[in-house]
Amino acid sequence: MGEVMGITKARSACLVATGAIVLAGLAAPAHAAKKPKPKYTYTAKIDCGAGRVVVDSTDDMFAPLLDRKTGRTYQPVKWHVKVGAKTIDATKPGWHGGPTTRCSYDDGQAVGTVTVQKTRKPAKGKPARRHGGH
Repeated sequence: MGEVMGITKARSACLVATGAIVLAGLAAPAHAAKKPKPKYTYTAKIDCGAGRVVVDSTDDMFAPLLDRKTGRTYQPVKWHVKVGAKTIDATKPGWHGGPTTRCSYDDGQAVGTVTVQKTRKPAKGKPARRHGGH
């Protein structure tokens, strides 16, 4: 008893409730969704010794800086910049050293230096070295 076409009343109620939740989610107005933040919030000029480069950056000071022209990224590990009267000295949490390059940095508000990890490039004509395996 309590079954319709082999489905119990409890199971039927569960299916109806699940369907209502799915439909409610699909019917949510488009304007209810939050607008995504722009991916990059700052444009800066850096110089790591090979000339000025225009990079984009975010509010996360240790997120990669993106070279607009080439797509190359620079991974910041240390900052020493001045913003107005305030000086910011910061090191990336968990950073334990390694090859780096100090670059000048100027985004119109913050001016100073950013230290970035050096990228390892394979030697010309040689494939990148792989770890493990033979």
